[in-house]
Amino acid sequence: MSTVSAGRRARTEIRTRSFYLRYDARDDLVRVRGPSRRPRLRAETSAFRFGLERLGLFRKADKDVDAVQAREAVDIRPLSADELPLVERTLLRYPGKHQERLEAQARGECLYLIAWREGDPVGHLNLRLGGRKLSERATRIGAAQIEDLRVDERNRRRGVATRLMQRAEAEADERGFGALGLGVDVDNRPARALYAKEGYEESGFGRFAVSYPYLDEQGVERQAHETCTYLIKRLR
Repeated sequence: MSTVSAGRRARTEIRTRSFYLRYDARDDLVRVRGPSRRPRLRAETSAFRFGLERLGLFRKADKDVDAVQAREAVDIRPLSADELPLVERTLLRYPGKHQERLEAQARGECLYLIAWREGDPVGHLNLRLGGRKLSERATRIGAAQIEDLRVDERNRRRGVATRLMQRAEAEADERGFGALGLGVDVDNRPARALYAKEGYEESGFGRFAVSYPYLDEQGVERQAHETCTYLIKRLR
């Protein structure tokens, strides 16, 4: 590991024969260079993080290193029938919800995207493309609709939700949709911050109330009551 100074710019690097990680003090960023999906990335990133901690830079770089790890390790793909049992055991949803979305996907009404990390499902997003469950708001503006974005508690704040959002956008754009829409609880600040970062804005449709049953992280059935607003992102 080395620290290099050049005028007011300082950077810290760790190098291997395959790639290197660099913390740039001016930009306050951790960057990775070299081939992706390296099996040793996690161990080498941990070594780099230890070096940053010794230099007093750990707190600044921590979130960026986590984001690098998540981008390298997470795979996003539509749910397949053979993956359904594992998804049902691992990602708790209301009974039958995963099966229902897999069937709707087979009919072309949605794309049920699952995030995978080291062979385990860690998050999901349902991209509604058509059918009777596509909301009137989405139909009115010719939009595909994002539904039920959720990431396993142990994998949050690691870029997984952003990856799911970006994959959904790419799929909607490829299918010719002019916009993406989604409903969000007006009091859900973390979700609204994520959507704003990804370019979503108020649609002007006003607020609306929704109620639905769900399972919490411990598998306990609860009832949600939310006041929501509808956000959109224009794709063209």
